[in-house]
This record gives sequence, structure tokens and C-alpha cells, in this order.
Amino acid sequence: MRNEEFFQKRRVIGPAIHLITMYWAASKPEKLPWFVVVDGDPLTDEEVAAFLGVSPFTAARWRQRLMETGFVQA
Repeated sequence: MRNEEFFQKRRVIGPAIHLITMYWAASKPEKLPWFVVVDGDPLTDEEVAAFLGVSPFTAARWRQRLMETGFVQA
């Protein structure tokens, strides 16, 4: 995704920006267009929530938001 597209969707992404930033920080960009997060190992909403200091419900809501906008796929 190009930067322009990312910024055009900023209102839809909202606070889920924290989650996508965590995903990107834990990824290796050699497999474009999708980054493999944490070497392909799944992260539970509970693990993400503990790392980001939010509830599992919030982590799940952010993940769903990113999936709906096309930023992540499971």
C-alpha cells in the first residue's frame, strides 16, 4: 500500500494505528505486498492486548478494523 492510500484511510483506521504499527515493527518486508508478522506465528488478541496495554476486546476490535480496511489479513 502506498503512503497516499494509507493517509487517505487514516480516519477509518483511527486508534488501530497502534496495532498496525506493532505489526509492522515485528515484520520483515521481503515478502511484498504482505509483510509476515512475527515470522508467521499467530498472535492472539490477548497477547496483543498485554503488549499494548489495552483490553482483549479493544485489540480484537482494532484487528477487525484493519481487516475490513484491507491493511491486514489473517
